[in-house]
Amino acid sequence: MKKLFYLLMILCAGFELAALDLAKTVKLAESGNIEAQFKLGEYYGDSTQKHYDAKKSFVWYKKAAEQGDIPAKRRLGNCYIMGRGVAENPDKAAALWSEAAQAGDRAAAYNLAKFYHGNGGPVKPELGMHYFQKAADLGDSDAQYELGVCYENGCNGKKDLVKAVHCYKKSALQGNPEGYCIVGLCYMYGTGVARDLAKGIEWLKKGAAKNSARAQYNLGVCYYNGEGVKKDLAEAIKWYKQAAAQGQVNAQYNLGYMLEEGEGMAQNKVEAVNWYHKAAQQGHAKAQYALALCYSQGIGTPRDHAQAFKWYKQAADQGHKLSQKATAFSYLLGRGTKFDLKAGWFYLKKSCQSGNSK
Repeated sequence: MKKLFYLLMILCAGFELAALDLAKTVKLAESGNIEAQFKLGEYYGDSTQKHYDAKKSFVWYKKAAEQGDIPAKRRLGNCYIMGRGVAENPDKAAALWSEAAQAGDRAAAYNLAKFYHGNGGPVKPELGMHYFQKAADLGDSDAQYELGVCYENGCNGKKDLVKAVHCYKKSALQGNPEGYCIVGLCYMYGTGVARDLAKGIEWLKKGAAKNSARAQYNLGVCYYNGEGVKKDLAEAIKWYKQAAAQGQVNAQYNLGYMLEEGEGMAQNKVEAVNWYHKAAQQGHAKAQYALALCYSQGIGTPRDHAQAFKWYKQAADQGHKLSQKATAFSYLLGRGTKFDLKAGWFYLKKSCQSGNSK
């Protein structure tokens, strides 16, 4: 997870060098030109290109950083945390980010905040919050959002829901779609603000319009339940579809259910299985169970007890009660898997412990 975060930071900073005069840039860089050194760091650091060379990228970033270039110090820190072109060294990464953050580099401050929240570094919540605040003060909307999460969860040992909402609002007003979504949910549930369904819907709509899958899903839920708006299944489906297309797992499951039942749209069990499968692949236990039932009963797909067992077991291992029972009987009957008395009783016991006594 740590490497994925910092890799995304590097890729997002990719440099379009189609027009770069490489020979001229190298000559300038060798003469000590900081801008040219930084450009070469970017050029060789673009892992999507054939000319990618992590070691050369590190060398040029280091030369620019040694001359005091702030963005180069941040990028050099990224190299150390990822072990790109140099041995992985989290302490050096943190030191370089700290220098850049002190000089007003908001991305470096944000990196440090994530670092001290366990993303490659020691878990130091108060220090993490300090750097989220610094990045937020420098105008980073993601940092403002994360700061809200810290206040909401009490990362420093003290929850402050009012401050959390304040941070979420600032994040939204700086253009963060997820900020709009979370503020909407705060109004819907009365978290840190007086409950106001109309305001909640207003904020959710803004987030949905900015393509927040979470906002789109929650707006769909509101239309499905008639919460804060008039119940409207067509609108619910519209927003579920937009969220599901972005991979929002709950929206995918809900779409599958509505298609299977023919609720608000024409029944289409084949398409229902498709959406159940997408959600199941992301680990959604209810979707896994629903998909298993489809395979077991031949609903929207040919009957396949082996596939049914596969998905029952995945859901069962997540604590899904009905799946635990189904997995137990699959073992005891040798259906979709080999007969296994020990495993059957194991899952039957788990099912009973979960409160499924029938």
